[in-house]
Parts: sequence; C-alpha cells; structure tokens
Amino acid sequence: MKTMSWSAGDDMETQISIIKSFRVMKRTAEKLKLISGSALKENSELSHLDPNIVNLVDNLQSKIDILAEPFTNIIKINVTDSVPAFSQQLANTIALAYKEVHVQKQTSRTVEAIKYIAAQLKKVRLELKESEEEFTKFTQKHQLVSIDLQSENLIVRIQQIKNELQKLNTTQSEINSLLLKLDRFVKNPVDSGNNFYSTYASEQYKAANDSLMALLLNVDSLLKDYTNKHPQVVAIKRNIIETARMMKILLQLQNKDIDNKKIELEKSLAGVEVKTDLLMAKKLEYDRMKRKVTSYNDMVVLLEKKNQEALITRSEKPDEVTIVKPARLPIYPINPPKTAAKGTAGAVIGLILGMVIAFMVETFDTSLGAISEVEKEVGVPVVGIIPHLGAKAIKKAQQGQKSQASLFKEKIQLIAHFDPQSMVAENFRGLRSNICFHNLEKKIKTLIVTASSPGEGKTSIACNLAITMAQLEMKTLLVGCDLRKPTLYRAFGMEKKPGLVDVLLGTYSPQDVIRTITDLIMGEMGMDDVMATPGLDNLHIMTCGNIPTNPSDLIESKALMNLINDLKKEYDFVIIDTPPILSTNDPVMLGSIVDATLLVYRIGSVSKALLKRSVLQLSQTKSNLIGVVLNDMKAEVSPDFQDYKHYKSYYSYGKEKKNKPANGGIKKLISLITRK
Repeated sequence: MKTMSWSAGDDMETQISIIKSFRVMKRTAEKLKLISGSALKENSELSHLDPNIVNLVDNLQSKIDILAEPFTNIIKINVTDSVPAFSQQLANTIALAYKEVHVQKQTSRTVEAIKYIAAQLKKVRLELKESEEEFTKFTQKHQLVSIDLQSENLIVRIQQIKNELQKLNTTQSEINSLLLKLDRFVKNPVDSGNNFYSTYASEQYKAANDSLMALLLNVDSLLKDYTNKHPQVVAIKRNIIETARMMKILLQLQNKDIDNKKIELEKSLAGVEVKTDLLMAKKLEYDRMKRKVTSYNDMVVLLEKKNQEALITRSEKPDEVTIVKPARLPIYPINPPKTAAKGTAGAVIGLILGMVIAFMVETFDTSLGAISEVEKEVGVPVVGIIPHLGAKAIKKAQQGQKSQASLFKEKIQLIAHFDPQSMVAENFRGLRSNICFHNLEKKIKTLIVTASSPGEGKTSIACNLAITMAQLEMKTLLVGCDLRKPTLYRAFGMEKKPGLVDVLLGTYSPQDVIRTITDLIMGEMGMDDVMATPGLDNLHIMTCGNIPTNPSDLIESKALMNLINDLKKEYDFVIIDTPPILSTNDPVMLGSIVDATLLVYRIGSVSKALLKRSVLQLSQTKSNLIGVVLNDMKAEVSPDFQDYKHYKSYYSYGKEKKNKPANGGIKKLISLITRK
C-alpha cells in the first residue's frame, strides 16, 4: 500500500522543483564524474558541504529549465550549454538521476528498515554466539551438567544430618535423665522400685541394668528373712551401689561419644551448607546465562522474520517514473556569443576599477616601506634589513631543527644557527656589524630589542642577533624581559621558570637561572640541533621565569638596575627582549637603564604615526636609540629591496656553478680586494 496525503499544491510543480533540487543535481554531478561519490553523503546538511561542490551544483542548476507538458504528466527538461555534447549528456543524466532519487524516496523507509534490521541481526547474532560460548564455558568450568540433581542431593544430605542430630539430642536428653536418677539412687539405694532401663542406652548399660535389677530382687527376697545388717544383705547392697556407679560411668561415656558425634555432624552440616550456597549462586548465574541465550535466540528469529518481510515489501514497489524520449544532440546554437562587444566593455570596466582601487589603496596606506621614508619620518638611521623569510627558507630551517615543535608554533626561526649560509643569516650578521661599530664608539654592552606593537618580530630579531654575537666568540647573554606574554624560552625549547622574575624577587641567584649549552642539549633541541652550527657555547640565556602580578614594579626596581650592572661586568654583550612600546611602559623604563635600544619595524604592519609615537616615547626618557631594524622586507613592498633578489645566489657558500671553474670566483674576489 502507498502512503497517500492530501495537499493543495500541484503535484507536477512539486516534481519539477524536485528535479532542480540540490539532491538530484548532486547525483547528476556524480554520474558525470564532476565530483566523487564520497565527497557528499545523501543526508549531509548544506552547512557541512564543500563550497566548491555547492558552487558546482548551482552552476548546473543555472543551465536547466524544466517545463510540464499541458494536460499530461510528462515533464520536459531543457539544458543550455556552450558544449552541445555536454548539454545532451546533462539532460539525459538529470532524467536518470531524478528516476533514481524518486525510486529511492519511495523505498527509503523500507531500505532504512532493511539496513537497520541487517545491522541489528549481525549484532544480535554476535551477541548470541558470545552468550552461548560464555554459557558453555561456565557449565564446563563448574561441572553443572545436572545442577538440579546436585542441588537436590545436597538438600537431602542436609536433612539427613539434621535428623541424625535430632536423634542424638533425644538420646542425650534421655541419658541425662538416667544420670540424675542414678545419682539419686547412689545416694539413697533404699528404694527398690526404680527402673533405669532405656532403649537409647548402650548394650553394656543394658546388661549392667539387668544385673542391677537381679541384685535388687535378690536383696528384696533376703530382707524377708534377714535384716539390713545381715552380712549377705550388706554385700549385695554394696554390689548394687557399685553396679549403679558403673552404669553411671557407662552413660557418661556414651554421652561424651554423643558430643563427639554431634561435633562431627555439625561440621558436616556446615560444609554441606557452604556447598549448597555456592551451588545456589552458580545456579543463579547458570539460569541467568541460560535466559540470556534464550533471549538472544528469540531476537535472532524475530529479526530474520522482519528482514524477510522488509525484502518482500521492497520488491513490491512499482516503477512510477519512465523516460519517454532521450535528449538529442543539438546542431545549431540558440544564442551565439557576442565576444567583441563584451570583451571591450569588460576591459574598459576592469581598467577603471583597477585605477580606482589602486588610488584607494595608495590613499589609505599610511605605513612606511622605503628606508629613506623610515629615516626621514623618525629621524633614526636604519641599522639592519631582514628580508622576508620565504617558504623555501622556512622549510630548510625546519629540516635542521626537527625537534623544536614549540618553535614553529611561535613562528620564530633560528635562521642564524640552522641555516647560517642563507641570505637572511647574512643580514643578521650585517646587523651585528653595525651594532659592533656603535660599540666601538660608545662602549655599548647592554641592548634592548623592542617594537611598536606585537607581531613585528622583535623576539626573532633578538634571538638571531644573540646567536650571531655568540658566533663571533663574544660571551653573550640573552634575557627574556617580556613579563606578560613571553615567547623567547620556546624558541630554544626550554622551561620558562626559574628566570629573571625569580632573581628580582630574591628566590634564585643569577647563576642558578642562566641557561648554557648544556641546558640546550638537555632540552627540546637535543644534541644534533645544538651542534648544527658552532657558537652556541658562547650563548647564555635567562628566561622570564614566573609571570608576576606587578611587572612594571619589577622593571622600575633597583634590583633590576643592579642586576644589569652585574651582568655587564660578566658578559661581553647583553641583549634584552622586551614587550612592545605601545602596549606597556617597560621598554621605555629599560631604555633609560641600558646602553642602547634597537627598534624593530615590520614593513607595513603599523602606521608611521604609531612608529613616530614609539620613537618619541623613547626619546622622552633619553634612551639611546641607535637605529631601526626593518623586518620582513619584501621586494614587492619596498623599492629599496628590489635589487636584493639578484644577490640571492651570492650567499650560497660552498656551492659552485657547474659551467665555471672552481677558482674563478676566488680570482674575482682577490682582484676586488686589491682594487679596494
């Protein structure tokens, strides 16, 4: 039976909308191999789709037009495309895709039911097998072949032991009663009417009782003729008392024997009860497993029945969609393109828009790009240029420092150590030379590296500059003084604490927190990374330590000033990494303490107004700003860097060109030095 529903809408219009729906178009794209079948699932939501797939489906929808033939249930599919063969293929494929989707919709519930039943049947069969194996193992392990018979035997045995105990208790009660009567008789043997016979007594006791009765009868007959003091009467009475005492002893022995038997029976009863309890517990588990096997078996039978019913229902579905006529290959185009007119209009519009966009970009760009612009605006010389680190340079540095996973999270590349022959490393050595020249003039031993805003690469500049100083055999100390968002310690793969803050608070001494090459080898870098290039043995590092709650107070403290003076005596050069100027006041305060300040400016990152503001703040505290380092210089951004790309091959030390003699470059270098 087909599910019927009433609606005020037109059924043919509904089918037209279904043909143009995303689901049908997606299946059409799969049949045309425009997308893979695994790229999109039937029930996935549009929000989870690849935008490229959505755009492709939208493009296909724009090519088709669906019409219903008047007074019929026939739908006509029109496709418009620049390729005739593709338009024919697309029209036929849409019809096939719609037919499949319609059939799938009609049988979707049955198909889903079959899938669900099959999955459940597989699961229940597996559970049935596991429960049967578990039941068999449990039965074999505990030898529960006939558990009902075993439990019945144990119950019978318990009852037998209890009956025996009851008999022993009755016998013992009778014996105790006889003992009391014998005690009274021994004390007063005058009464001859006592009867000490008992069926529970032993045979020896019964024989003694018969002797006692005979003696009592004998003494009664003698007393008829003699008195109690007659020797024969006295002798018989003495025998009577001895016999009574012997009977008493026999009863006591029998009573003791009964006690021993009771103890043994009670032990046997306790053992049988323990066995019964264990067997009952096993029986409960046995019954539970048996019910579980029966339950799973019933479920398998039920699911197999439902599966057959669903398969029969699916086979009964009729085919309601038929392709009346396939699409034919078109011979003539319906709308020839006007290439010349559209091309001319597009070129003019593109030229105008390009000029407008270029004017707007130039107008709103307030950053500085050229060296002359920077020196003119801030009045400070440019002492170093660090070019843009391309993908090849980053890949080469990553190959040299495989163990530094945390380094790349912070985007800090130690190019001066891991790729010393690159052009970028040479630029860091040029920056080192310029600073050394200032050192000759003004005796600079402490230098802070700062920037206007975060993300300009000040930490990267400080790390690589410290490495180049150490490679010059200068005893160099690199200090992480960014007490808010420190990243320097991650560049070298070491722990953040203890560090500078701990020294300023007096918790540690400087010697306790300064890291050397040994700490680098024991850290994340490892032996291979440390030994990649010589020079790190001259580099010492002091990390920031615990992040304090009052960084500004520590920066302005006398402890920091005293620490810097002590470090100047011990090291040839001290480089301090500080936070950005516009974010905190720490660099401004440090600038008045140290010998020199180095300002890092990433090309195009901040406006010239912010850069000038940073220089002004440093000048207000009389900081010795020796220059600006232009970081991330690109040829397409700054005209001053256009010629740098022609000298890239010059920095590939140790590599010779194939078609030139090995000594050609040496001769040119000697002639150049001679001319100079």
